[in-house]
Amino acid sequence: MVFWQQKKVQAYCMGLAVWSAVLIAGMWLAGQEDELPGLILGMVTSLFYFFLLVLRAQRSVVLPVPKAVSSMRIGWLLRLFFILLMLVLSLKIPVFHFAAAVLGLFSFHIFMMLTACLFILKQRLLHKI
Repeated sequence: MVFWQQKKVQAYCMGLAVWSAVLIAGMWLAGQEDELPGLILGMVTSLFYFFLLVLRAQRSVVLPVPKAVSSMRIGWLLRLFFILLMLVLSLKIPVFHFAAAVLGLFSFHIFMMLTACLFILKQRLLHKI
């Protein structure tokens, strides 16, 4: 199954898009227009990181265990290289604000943590744990 067709992937993409829109609107309303290109660069990198992660996980599921481990290690290095490339670009190109690019880069991780916290809260309220 193509990863775009999976409901969870679509849900995370939509959630990440909403989270990105909220951050961009917040920075714009706060008068931080100069930092927006860096934030958008980081968010695009974050979204691409998520796609690479999903694709690598799907490929690894059908492989034998030793090849799957090797595939995951290679994927980790490729994603790390991609992140480092974005960070170097944000340092070298003056239009990108480095701190905003880092915030955008971690937007996926922040969104995942918020999603996990909401899931736990929902489970506790439903089951009264």
